[in-house]
Amino acid sequence: MKKLNFKELLEVFGKDETAEILRGKFVEEDSHNQYLRKTYLRKRDYILECMSGTWQDIRMGLLELEDGKRLAESDKRLARYSIQYLEAADKLPIFDNGIDESRLEQAREYPIENFIEGKIRRIGNRITAKCPFHEEKTPSFFIYTSDNHYHCYGCGKHGNNAIDFLMARDNVEFIEAVRRLI
Repeated sequence: MKKLNFKELLEVFGKDETAEILRGKFVEEDSHNQYLRKTYLRKRDYILECMSGTWQDIRMGLLELEDGKRLAESDKRLARYSIQYLEAADKLPIFDNGIDESRLEQAREYPIENFIEGKIRRIGNRITAKCPFHEEKTPSFFIYTSDNHYHCYGCGKHGNNAIDFLMARDNVEFIEAVRRLI
């Protein structure tokens, strides 16, 4: 059976039923996301507690590649379901701020590495640096340039794009972070 995209769902089921379908998908994905996050954190804590040196670095990299990627994909699905639900339920917030979808995408894709001060090190599609969220002697902050998300193995800060990064680093609201990026 073919999966329907958002517009097809609206055509087939109408706004009210589509909103309920999406609400159900969101609840299901949120439960899955919480499970992934707990598993990820449990594995990370085990690696940090039981391993050291090169083996710890290797396992942390593998953990990010495997579980971190699944978690980031789940975060993206949650965001998509919530926006589609709000649109179907006619509850989308109305922003009178001149930010359209193309500018929002431009802000999301802004390279996080441009905000990093100090020495950075490139390893394939990863960049390592000292974390901007806490003091440290050795770099534990990773930027994954393939999809522009970041994770700090020292303090646990994680985000999916430049908007998340600015919101966390500068303690600003979503709209302000987008404005700074465009």
